[in-house]
Amino acid sequence: MSLEAAKILVYGALNGLNTYVKPGGLHRLRPDKLFDEVVCNIVSSLDGIVEAYEEGERVRRGEKALTSVELGRLLAKAYREAYRVCGAVHPEYYTPVLVASMALSHSGVESVLSDPSRFKRSMDSILAAGKWSDVKHYMDTLRSVGRDDMSEHLSSTGLTQVSLIQGGASLADVFRALGSRWPGFILLDPREGLLLNGLRRLVEYYRKTRSSQTALLMLYLDMLEERLSEQYRGMVSEARRLGLMSTLNGARRLYELDTALRKSNLVFNGLVEQVVNLSSLAALEGVR
Repeated sequence: MSLEAAKILVYGALNGLNTYVKPGGLHRLRPDKLFDEVVCNIVSSLDGIVEAYEEGERVRRGEKALTSVELGRLLAKAYREAYRVCGAVHPEYYTPVLVASMALSHSGVESVLSDPSRFKRSMDSILAAGKWSDVKHYMDTLRSVGRDDMSEHLSSTGLTQVSLIQGGASLADVFRALGSRWPGFILLDPREGLLLNGLRRLVEYYRKTRSSQTALLMLYLDMLEERLSEQYRGMVSEARRLGLMSTLNGARRLYELDTALRKSNLVFNGLVEQVVNLSSLAALEGVR
């Protein structure tokens, strides 16, 4: 089951990344080196997802204790593989999926929304279980795979080797700090509830439209609209009224909004980080 689930998760992530037109964000019709790197990262994460899933299963079967799971090292291994294959690492686009895959198998649920309370308990336990040495290994790996910016950001928030030893910081604390700059990580913050709420909204849109692309675009626009001025919000409303990508006029309006945002140097790839991770998990809910 682990490989089958991993393939579905990878497909879902790619579906979320490819969905177009996401105004101001990554999509397949916008030539961008970052897009190619993220695609490569997602594909290279397959083995890491399988390993995380199988690790969760071992804990559920009682073959090992949750406290002995080294999630930080598992994530670090996936990052190093992405760096080896792709030459660049963008963990904000797939780390929540790696962690969630372990929580899925640990909780024994087939999908997040099939038993959200059970899934959440597993996720929270996994994020809180790491030893300080495992957290340190994770943080050290960020610098070794070219993400000095993430390492420096953690230091600026007070998360250093000394604070790990003295304060006993967990991976949940690390992801919370990273999420303040790379919103994909916020999905792992249990206090925010973004993962479950975002999944529920995405599945509801899919049930109404029966189109994963339309549902993903609607979710992205919901997130985007909150961050736009009145002028741009009007363009979003008009694109919705015109049918988004299902009509020529709706598609044209989205292209125009995308162009206008980029000309104003307004980039919202942080929202795409969340959509990609949510799309991955939504694939297990049938959003494909």
